[in-house]
Amino acid sequence: MPVREYTGGDEHATMHLLYTRFWTKVMRDVGLISFGEPMTRLFCQGDVVAWTYIDPEGKYIKPISALQRGEKYYLQGKDVVLSKQQERMSKSKNNGVAPDEDRSAISGAYRWLLRVWNLVIEADKGRKTGDGKLSVVGRPSFVDAERELRRKTHQTIKRVTQDIENFKFNTMIAALMEFANYLQKARETDAVESSAWREAIEAFVLMLAPNAPHIAEEMWQRIGKPYSVHQQPWPKWDAKIAAEEMFTLVVQVNG
Repeated sequence: MPVREYTGGDEHATMHLLYTRFWTKVMRDVGLISFGEPMTRLFCQGDVVAWTYIDPEGKYIKPISALQRGEKYYLQGKDVVLSKQQERMSKSKNNGVAPDEDRSAISGAYRWLLRVWNLVIEADKGRKTGDGKLSVVGRPSFVDAERELRRKTHQTIKRVTQDIENFKFNTMIAALMEFANYLQKARETDAVESSAWREAIEAFVLMLAPNAPHIAEEMWQRIGKPYSVHQQPWPKWDAKIAAEEMFTLVVQVNG
């Protein structure tokens, strides 16, 4: 059987993939296998790029040796002008960046995870205790809030699931951030008293787990769920629940 998924850069088309396809076709032609392509799908991931500094002879200079004067860069200790450009990160180009060299880029994600932590851990603060009866159940506002929350939850599960299947990790994160913002607002409504709220919080943590495994595991435990979040089935979405009740239909009359 061919490999279902091959992940690699576009340069693989003239390297590994070329050899693999050649030998696959050879084995097919001599009757050893019945298929002619070694992989059913190729996924090319993006490149990680960084600045490179190049001297007039084409030699890559380490960033620490490139000094800026005005709008130009010079080789340290010499009057040699360097060209600067962004290229794929590589040891041979002296543009590798250590993971802890610059932490400014992760500050936004860090602040978001803090907000998510507070949202999930304090999710039950508005819920009633005692005999289990919720005073707001049955109110029109409660019914509407619960229905809208459940719809948003299932819409998000659908989006995140499809994004993962299609390797659209950036839009998957965007969907989780949008859902977290929605949950933050939903905390101030009657929806926090409903079973839909619990469903939303649990689904959110499950969807967060592949992206932030450690904090998701801790949150899963804090909300009283069994170990481990990574051993739970992926949440499923219901098309009927996810469907919008209203939509905009544009009608044009007489041209």
